[in-house]
Amino acid sequence: MEETKTTKFKHFLKNNIMFFLTIIICIIFICNFRIIQVSGNSMDSTLADKQFHFAKLTNEINRDDIIVANSEILNCVIIKRVIAIPGDTIEIKNNKIYLNGKLLKENYIKEDMVTDDIESYTLKDGQYFCCGDNRNHSTDSRVIGPININDIIGKMIF
Repeated sequence: MEETKTTKFKHFLKNNIMFFLTIIICIIFICNFRIIQVSGNSMDSTLADKQFHFAKLTNEINRDDIIVANSEILNCVIIKRVIAIPGDTIEIKNNKIYLNGKLLKENYIKEDMVTDDIESYTLKDGQYFCCGDNRNHSTDSRVIGPININDIIGKMIF
């Protein structure tokens, strides 16, 4: 009788293995990733309005990462590129960004940026300076200030 229960259990597992694997994969996905829809044109030409992408939930953020963050000031979720990380010095003069005193080369921006100057300042721990790739049509750290690590949901993995 004991062999029958064991045999039935093995048969049950064998017939349902794909179901259990799917459940496990879904749980892993839900705990580590989010599906994000782009809203607006601030990341043109890198990301287009209404596209769907995956974001990995993490606070390990590096320069050039595209992050997803909550903005209390804008009262929405924003998607921007990380230009500077904690400890970096950022300055904008004559429509150019200087990172740690050197002109930042940006081959991903849609067009030359036209913006106000920002005096040189150093980002504190947990602060990230982020901008949209479509600079002339982006409300970003140039306007709302640095993004705090606690507001970052994750980074885009496409």
